Amino acid sequence: PQIDNPDLQNFSFAKWGFGRWVERMSRGEAICGRVRDFPESEQEILAAQDILSIAVVPVFVGREWWGFIGFDECRREREWGQAEMETLQMAASMLGAAIQRARAERTLDEHARYLAGLNEIIRIAIGTTNFQNMLQALADRLGELFGADGCYITLWDEERGVIPAAAYGPMREVYPTLQLPPGEATVTESVLRLRRALAIEDAFNTPYLSPRIAAMFSARSVLAFPLMVGEQRLGAAIIAYEQPHRFTLEEIARAEYAAAYIALAIAKSRALMLAQQEIARRKAAEERLREYALQLEARNEELDAFAHTVAHDLKHSLSLVIGYAEILDDMFQRFSVEQQREFIQKIAQHGHKMADVIDALLFLATVPRYEVEVEPLDMAGTVAAALSRLADEVAQSGAEIVLPQTWPAARGYAPWVEEVWFNYLSNALKYGGQPPRVEVGADFPADAPGMVRFWVQDNGPGLAPEEQSRLFTPFTWLRSSGKGYGLGLSIVKRIVEKLGGQVGVESEPGRGSKFFFTLPAASGHG
Repeated sequence: PQIDNPDLQNFSFAKWGFGRWVERMSRGEAICGRVRDFPESEQEILAAQDILSIAVVPVFVGREWWGFIGFDECRREREWGQAEMETLQMAASMLGAAIQRARAERTLDEHARYLAGLNEIIRIAIGTTNFQNMLQALADRLGELFGADGCYITLWDEERGVIPAAAYGPMREVYPTLQLPPGEATVTESVLRLRRALAIEDAFNTPYLSPRIAAMFSARSVLAFPLMVGEQRLGAAIIAYEQPHRFTLEEIARAEYAAAYIALAIAKSRALMLAQQEIARRKAAEERLREYALQLEARNEELDAFAHTVAHDLKHSLSLVIGYAEILDDMFQRFSVEQQREFIQKIAQHGHKMADVIDALLFLATVPRYEVEVEPLDMAGTVAAALSRLADEVAQSGAEIVLPQTWPAARGYAPWVEEVWFNYLSNALKYGGQPPRVEVGADFPADAPGMVRFWVQDNGPGLAPEEQSRLFTPFTWLRSSGKGYGLGLSIVKRIVEKLGGQVGVESEPGRGSKFFFTLPAASGHG
């Protein structure tokens, strides 16, 4: 066995003349035969291990070449038979599938941990009445959620500036008493001024943080978010790592979603304190309190629907993943390779479904926080892009797609509008007739001057009025019909409203449905 041979640890194929192995195995081809028939550069290494004959096949995880598995013969030269190579290939396939399953399970565990941590942050934000205890609990949960070395919550006072409030990590006890040197750049001031997140990989080399202040902490990389409600500047949430850390878009999106709840919690607590002190003479404070209460109530309603709908989706797919995995684990030898592959494909399919639900949640959370450049749209190209993503569904369903010859000019942000078309067209294919007939068009609504209405008409069973009223509500499902419109259409609603338009549906049971959205007409049109 060569597994503990130090000469083979961190072995560089290219450096030691094994480029042929890399080239062939990356194409899925095996390497086998007598060592004396191999190139000299390969013979030198293999002969040093007393290997006379060798057979290796590549291990792929999905489409990625991960490594290889093989046999070697050190007693006599030999040729490898077809049955031996097929056995080796089967072992490589099983190993690759096992690694892929482990990765999927690890990703699922990470998503589940994030959702549990986010629920805990929401619970603290809603249920904790003591302001300082709430800030400390939020800092602790946020730091744990992102596996950070430190997490800091600061408050902002228009006269005093930055106020250190709570910390997770080595500075937990001293941070609230910290006195920051005046006149030095702080991350809190920077994110509040820019009104956006800052991902800083090197805290000692950035214009957004004074080196003098950076030296007071052990952090090397930080991710900071402004805590704001409307125009009110509340402070900042800062996630810190002692080692260099490259932040991913997914990390930033998740942290933004958590920061939104922290901002609402701080706003709620501040409003309550102001109301207790000045309710008699400051009616404005009372008005803000009502506004924040409504915001929190809306968040609570979304959270309730989240618990019933999204958790149901994830649990259903997770149960199937676990079921297939346990069947494979218990009765693996009884199944053919084709049956094993079918089970693994089903595990991957339901894993992708869970990932789609989580991606939709993250997209739903980020749309309201991003500013995009609105410009005249190439609507024909945008619709074509959405249809290209649905090419398999169109082909499998045998759908008829009817498009207009020309499009009226409208303004928007093409990637978001493509997402709207994708959701509408996808629903029309799923819930239309058999086969689906989908007609796409546009017109100018009489009740909305200056707007263009775009629509998708299907030939499905139609919707009752009570179903239509709940279609675009976040995390809502049409339980009576079993149709899963809710999450995708809530994304559509947020996108279109962000672009200055509205969404809606016209439908009658038995007569299909027409889903529409409006956008501002381009200059000189409509």
